[in-house]
Amino acid sequence: MATRKNNLIAQLVVLGYLESDMKKMKINQLQQLLQNEKSVSLAAVSNENDKTKEVVAEFTQQLLSNHKFIYNSQYKEATLVIENLGYGDIYVSEQSDVSVGQEFQRIIFKEIREFQASKLFMISNSQPVVSIIEVK
Repeated sequence: MATRKNNLIAQLVVLGYLESDMKKMKINQLQQLLQNEKSVSLAAVSNENDKTKEVVAEFTQQLLSNHKFIYNSQYKEATLVIENLGYGDIYVSEQSDVSVGQEFQRIIFKEIREFQASKLFMISNSQPVVSIIEVK
């Protein structure tokens, strides 16, 4: 239970919230606050495309340093929206050739990028937190 709360607090601190304020909140309040932040991020992506999209799946993961992470889409034909929530740069590719240092694969802090793929490969030299939202 404490681990879940600490994970939520870590994600919110990356978004600019004060850790001391977050520790006073209950888990459901933290989840709602994080959900609101994700909605704002998704709204920014939707506004860019002038389309209304429905969130069909959400996933947040802290990557391990120098380890590939593979994300398989849960829904066919869903758009994968990737957001770097902090603690380092993320390198993302639709192919398994993802590698640190490839500028075109790089997603920096607070950057949001969309992919039309069923599988994404990610890697980092640090331990960033990545948000993956599937929309249709």
